[in-house]
Amino acid sequence: MRIISCQCLFSRFRINLSFPRCFGCPLSLCPYRNSIETVMIQPLLRTLSCSLGIGLLSYSVAAQAADRMVLKYGILRDSVSIESLTVLAETGQVPRNLQPTLRRMRQEPEEVRKILTKPVELNAQVLNLVLTSPLGTVTLDELAEIISTPGEDASTNRQSIRSALTLAALDDNQVTLLEFLQKYPSNKMVVDVKRLLKAYEKIDNLSSQVQQAIQLLQTLKSIPLFK
Repeated sequence: MRIISCQCLFSRFRINLSFPRCFGCPLSLCPYRNSIETVMIQPLLRTLSCSLGIGLLSYSVAAQAADRMVLKYGILRDSVSIESLTVLAETGQVPRNLQPTLRRMRQEPEEVRKILTKPVELNAQVLNLVLTSPLGTVTLDELAEIISTPGEDASTNRQSIRSALTLAALDDNQVTLLEFLQKYPSNKMVVDVKRLLKAYEKIDNLSSQVQQAIQLLQTLKSIPLFK
């Protein structure tokens, strides 16, 4: 049997169950084993059987995905269509209605195109688990500082970003920033252009989190105690 301590599990997934003391003992001998099973192991194994065995957690497609967005650059605000950004991303050509916006915001079309189309590997089957973890919530809040819906509370903004990421990853287990914007479920979306690269980096960081979650789930599944 592979030995894994509860302390190891907590540190890998950044979960704090507020136990009085962690002894670093094997999970099978841990005095808090019942609590660990109930709070952490069982939910993870349910996710594993669903995501790696049966299929994807169901997500309903948003009734109305975004077709326009507001680009913010300092005090400047411009409403642009998702279609215009799609043309730029797919052809390298800048539509006429997008040219004034990029000039005013001092953005090179080719640089914007690279950020919009660079893919991030994200296993759609495990992404939801990561996004609903404490670490995932932090990432969603950080993304909400760059891409958000004004007037919505933090929980709603998180759900919009979570939905857009999950839907974007469904087809090929990859996400581009353009796909994320296309799936975002609101026409009131505001994007901070100055921090567009930072948004890509936040999404890219999710890739390593998803891989860690997959490894952890597979490790748990291999432990006879929890089969």
